[in-house]
Amino acid sequence: MTTTPPPTTLLLILDACRRDYLTPENAPFLSGLLKTGVSASIESPPGFTQRTTMFTGTYPDTSGNFQAFGYNPEASPFRWLRKLGPLNSLYQPRKVMFPARLAVKKVTQWVSGHYHTDPAWIPATYLPNFEVVEDGKPIFEPGALPLTSIFDLCRDAGKSFKYLAHPISGNDDEIFQMLLDTYNNKEPHSLVFAQFSNLDERGHHHGPLVPEGRRPARNQKPADVEVMKREIREVDRKCEAIYNAMKANYPQFAFLAIGDHGMAPVQEKVNILKELKQLPLKAGKDYVVFVNSTIAEFWFQNDRARDLITNLLDQAPYGRIMREAERREHRVWWTHRRYGDLLFAANVGVLFWPDYFHVVEHDIKGMHGYIDKPEETTGVLASGGTLVQGPLELGNRNLVDVFPTLCNLVGVPTPPTNEGKSLIPQTVVHAP
Repeated sequence: MTTTPPPTTLLLILDACRRDYLTPENAPFLSGLLKTGVSASIESPPGFTQRTTMFTGTYPDTSGNFQAFGYNPEASPFRWLRKLGPLNSLYQPRKVMFPARLAVKKVTQWVSGHYHTDPAWIPATYLPNFEVVEDGKPIFEPGALPLTSIFDLCRDAGKSFKYLAHPISGNDDEIFQMLLDTYNNKEPHSLVFAQFSNLDERGHHHGPLVPEGRRPARNQKPADVEVMKREIREVDRKCEAIYNAMKANYPQFAFLAIGDHGMAPVQEKVNILKELKQLPLKAGKDYVVFVNSTIAEFWFQNDRARDLITNLLDQAPYGRIMREAERREHRVWWTHRRYGDLLFAANVGVLFWPDYFHVVEHDIKGMHGYIDKPEETTGVLASGGTLVQGPLELGNRNLVDVFPTLCNLVGVPTPPTNEGKSLIPQTVVHAP
């Protein structure tokens, strides 16, 4: 006797997939879904904790999650590094130093008992001031996120879910095969979450693919363009195979492919750390700085440091200080100091380099995370399936809307903390 599997929803994140990537030439399947299913341009809130936004339906000022690391010198798992003194200077963001990075990670995990202790490439001068924000534990586990998540709701409702992304796997081919196996075996999951990350990795190192007439990355070569075209076609091929497996095995299903953010071409690199060294201040004593690729955060230990750094940044042509009104507008304002006494936002196309996440030997040609969101820094929704009634174009929507969409499709109540609006306008009624 053949058992009919229950309704299933797939949320497939196409990391850093710009909407204009999905052309009939480069992505025939996904571009077709844009016309027949529910589609939208997806804007990501500022910062680098998109999973918190997607899985809780909240903006950074509500969830408290904004960047990968937060300021907490009293409870930082890296506090032990203060005892090394001058030896800290040996930890540098270079390929040859990967063993040192691994050693810091392992020792920190042993000393602190924390789950995630990757120090990225935060200079050892500053590292003891920071703690990991979003990856304190696997994100699907109870209590992993500060507010009720879609995974919590599924557990409470007795609905099965399957998580196929970091830390389960970060390899696109592995995840693709796991998805095919899941659906060909008719596994009874109400929700499956997976992520393809190659577009993000390729976009950083080769630059995003831009339409004709748009300005490409400063150092992008024809070979880089071909790499991006091949990767987009490969992602499209995988998506079509997964969709067909769902269609063949599930009477009721929803396929949501979402670019969680876009990717902008890098036109200029600015070394903020070098500029700070010109000031008569002592790093780590007078101030602390965290250099994300597109946002620099500052903590001041005295008024002199605040005045000198504020004056320097006010005159900078490559970005702007975010004052309170703008931070409130973009939902990145807090009364605590976790994410800086001052936020300095890069102009679109400007890369703060070196930052704390890449080795200096890499030539980064594409970046995301800008406060301003022109077309090249927005993602995309392409959806289809029996639970999705299209065609419908929603225009510009926010990543926060993914959470209530999943609640709708999976059939769980949306909690009062939710700040989004479902991307699937109809109420889904699951057949018994």
